[in-house]
Amino acid sequence: MRALKTIALAGLMALSVNVMAADRGPIHVPPLETYETPEEAMRFHENLSRVKEMLEEKGYEEKECSLNTINYFAPPTSTVYKSHEVRCTFIQAPMNNSLVRHYAQVSADIRYHQKWDVYLGGHVNVEYSIVH
Repeated sequence: MRALKTIALAGLMALSVNVMAADRGPIHVPPLETYETPEEAMRFHENLSRVKEMLEEKGYEEKECSLNTINYFAPPTSTVYKSHEVRCTFIQAPMNNSLVRHYAQVSADIRYHQKWDVYLGGHVNVEYSIVH
């Protein structure tokens, strides 16, 4: 299904070039990295995946990863808003029987586009800490 959405979006992008050429003004199409569900966004979020790979290359192991829904008192009025946040904890294995532990807390935003009814990847933040 993801491949079909990407192909359809690529077709829309080609259509926007034709519309621009016809001087009718630009149309806006969603970015290619869109997801149908927040869970899919959590699994395939491009920037989050890169950060996870980088941490694993540095010897960190993923211990926990959760998807949290952002609840609003009133429905957001903006077209795109932060709907979910992914929070993951990584721990680096101690070296030489050391008591020092290295932790990485990763958080990533998942945004919802109301007009196109899709989820988008957002900012990714990594916080490192050392426990002695």
